[in-house]
Amino acid sequence: MDQNTFSLRNKTVNVDTPERAISVAAGSLLLLRGLSKFSLLQMAAGGFMLYRGLTGHCAAYKAMGVPSLSEEQNNIKIDTTLTINKPKNEVYAFWRKLENLPLFMKHLESVTQLSEGKSHWVAKIPSDLTKIEWDAQIINEVENTLISWSSLPGATVENAGKVEFYDADNGQTMLHIVISYSAPLGAPGLMVRCS
Repeated sequence: MDQNTFSLRNKTVNVDTPERAISVAAGSLLLLRGLSKFSLLQMAAGGFMLYRGLTGHCAAYKAMGVPSLSEEQNNIKIDTTLTINKPKNEVYAFWRKLENLPLFMKHLESVTQLSEGKSHWVAKIPSDLTKIEWDAQIINEVENTLISWSSLPGATVENAGKVEFYDADNGQTMLHIVISYSAPLGAPGLMVRCS
């Protein structure tokens, strides 16, 4: 392979490493299922997923105008406020026990406390084809007032966030939640939301 071919390939790579791994795994699974059931549709879909995973190029992304990896990353920022009908100290205690987060964040499968302030997160990928895991660290905490965190270096999903707790009327608590992350699956990852 000459240097010009290598340069051209680098310019057209528009699928990041985690998504490429998922594409190879999903493509292999679809191809095997298609072969066992003689399903041309599954075999074609599996072949497409394998191609995009192995080459790092997705023609559909190019047609939709999704930037290459050398261009701006797909970042998501969620900024919301909500009111809970519980006192602030109870709401804070519930959030601070990180194992509770999957109870209301549907994309999370689990959060495990590793040590004081450090945790391991497991998120589901749409269609349950695979999971994404990363470690995070609480970077600021003021009891009953604030929790903020950031993923640790090398995380598959680079993310950070904060939750602020405010007293509201009638013993309620108002939460201000800000979460930002790089979409782990490029454009399709933009559909993953906290709910």
